[in-house]
Amino acid sequence: MDETRRLPTREPVGVHESLPPGWSVDTMEAPDLDDVLAIEEASFTNPWTRQMFQAEVQNVGISYGYVLRTPG
Repeated sequence: MDETRRLPTREPVGVHESLPPGWSVDTMEAPDLDDVLAIEEASFTNPWTRQMFQAEVQNVGISYGYVLRTPG
């Protein structure tokens, strides 16, 4: 049995082909946090804080956050 574990990549794989033109899925980075927090706060009664998201963005190799970008 192969015990080798393959870590996921930071870049999303296989999603761009199925998106409408101009849309993309990208790795979440610190400049995305304002928009991510706005969605988080509108979506949940107990939303994650900026510090929680920052910790995840900095946890390279363990955490993988993605954002959907649309035209405009």
